[in-house]
Formats: sequence, C-alpha cells, structure tokens
Amino acid sequence: MGVARYTENMENNQLSFEDIRPYLLYEFKNESQMLSSINEVGKFFNFYRENIDKYREDERLISAYCAYWLTTNYPKLFEILKLLPANFDINAYDNIVDVGTGPGTFLLALDSILESSPRVYGVDISNLMVEQARKLIEGLAAERKMNIGTKCPEGLTGKTLLIFTHSLNEMGASIAMDYLEKVSPDSVLVLEPGTKDAFGKTLELRELCVKADFNVAFPCYTNRPCPLDLEKDWCHQYLKTSHAQDVESMTQKLGRDRKLLPMTIQLYTKAQSESLTENSARLIRVYKQTKHSFEWMLCNEQDGLNHTFDVELPKRGMSKKEKKDIESWMAGEVVRYKVIKELENKQRIELI
Repeated sequence: MGVARYTENMENNQLSFEDIRPYLLYEFKNESQMLSSINEVGKFFNFYRENIDKYREDERLISAYCAYWLTTNYPKLFEILKLLPANFDINAYDNIVDVGTGPGTFLLALDSILESSPRVYGVDISNLMVEQARKLIEGLAAERKMNIGTKCPEGLTGKTLLIFTHSLNEMGASIAMDYLEKVSPDSVLVLEPGTKDAFGKTLELRELCVKADFNVAFPCYTNRPCPLDLEKDWCHQYLKTSHAQDVESMTQKLGRDRKLLPMTIQLYTKAQSESLTENSARLIRVYKQTKHSFEWMLCNEQDGLNHTFDVELPKRGMSKKEKKDIESWMAGEVVRYKVIKELENKQRIELI
C-alpha cells in the first residue's frame, strides 16, 4: 500500500554498527564488553522496568542500546510507511515532532526517507539521550537541520505530524495528551511495542484523540471502539526487517531474533480517513494454516461499527507462487475479498 510514494530513499533501510560506532558516547573495550552491556540493558526492559530510567543515565548503557536496539529498530519506519493508508504522505508536513526520540533512531530513519525539508524536532526527557542523539545526527545527518532537546516545541506554524516512538507505553495517555496540546498536530502516529500492555495504553490515547476530533486512519475502519476481547486479545502488527551484516552477526551472538518485530501502530488524523472499499478488511490475526486453507481473523466496518470475523481462504487452484506469497502476509495488511460461503463460525472467502 502506497510504496510508490517513496522512491529510492526507501532502499536505504539498514544501519550498521560500524556506521554509528564513531559517534557513540562510550567506546567499548572489546566485543565481549559490548555484548554483556547489551544484555544488561535488556534486563531493564524485561525485569526492571520500574528502574528503566537508570540505564539512560549511563553512557556505556546508552551506547549499548544504540549498538543493538537503534540498529535493529532503524528499519521499522521504512516498513511502517508501507502499511499506512495511501493518502498519508510523510513528505507533506512542515513540522515533524518525535517524542521519545531516544538516541535519534527514527530521526536517522527520517533523514533517509524524507524527500521534503520539514522542520524536524526530537524530544526526550533524558539529557544524556539528547546528547547521544545530537552526536549521531551531527555525524550521520548533518545536512538536515534537526532540533533535539528535552523541551517540546510550541507554537509551530504549518502542517504538523506528532510521532510517539516507543514512549507512550512509558508516559501514559494523559501525558501524551499534554504533548498534543503543546504541538497541536494535524496527525498523530503512534509506534509502540506489540505487547498487550502497550496496546492498552494506545487504546486510552485513541479514546482521547477521538474526543479531540481526530479520525482513526490506521488500523481501524471506524472511530468506534475496538471489538476485540481485551481481556484475552490485542491488536498489533508485524514488521519483517533485515539488518546490516555486522548487526545480524551481533543478534546471532546474543541469541536474539530481530527479523520479525511485533508492533502496535496507530495513526490519527484531523483530515477525513481514507475510505476503504466495501470488500476489504484489515488482517488482524494469522492462524495456523490447514492443509487445505489459510485461516485468518479480519476486521472491518459493519453497521457503523468495527467488526472482527474469522475466515478461511481455500488453497485449491493456487499455484506454488501464489501460496508462497500469501504465506508472507502479516497482521496489518489489507485483504480484498468476497464471501463465497457462510460457515458455522467463519466465512469462506476468495481474493479479488
């Protein structure tokens, strides 16, 4: 969807450790120290989230974050833009404000992606993260003027995009709305981890954005509430990414896999949302396929409400190439279909 809007800039979607190494706040003594430092940061995310601010006060740990998480998160924005509606153009904004910019991960991605020259702002509460972001931008994106600091810009003129990058899940919806009041954006893009907890916080922001006259442009078909059983389930997408050779080697040594990344992606706009076709739905869940069919959960609009339903897509008559292509489909994509039979608990469909 909309990939043609972005030209060769979208091909530069990898960042190597060697690219960023000269601009890190801390120089690792050897690879062993770097890998152990990465594992140390990982413990804050997985076990000590209540003390997560502490790693942001240490140059060594911030540099470890850059070595692993910056390099593996960098490709995300390239893939996210492919999922968003065709009428969303990141080059159409006069201002882009990245809240929770960290070491500038998405600022660096924006530098590669943007064909326009908006005013770009990076905001983070950590002074040391801001210092690291400035150093990386000066080293890798010096030609693009970016303003990076701890204070959120106010009184911006022109069309504005506000992005929350892995920050809403830490600050919560009420603080996020404070940023909306300061920035007065035309669009809000939320990019958070694909966890149940993060989704709960994005739903809180979703409700507040709808009350503030934003429209849900992605992933929902309407502004009405999410139809999922939120006690058991949550809506998230998957991004398939590839990494530079030295980053891939690093992930293997760490025993981690960063090729398939779960994300919670939401887009709110003041403009009217793109009208999706009647015979389309968002792919919400990919179930285990059977010998004879692909099995999915889809979501679209029914009687003015968001509506989820299960479907089966028979494999009969498909070529090997068609099957392989459909096997690569992931949550977040749009499926265009027609119903060929109503079954007891699902619908049988064919693609159109």
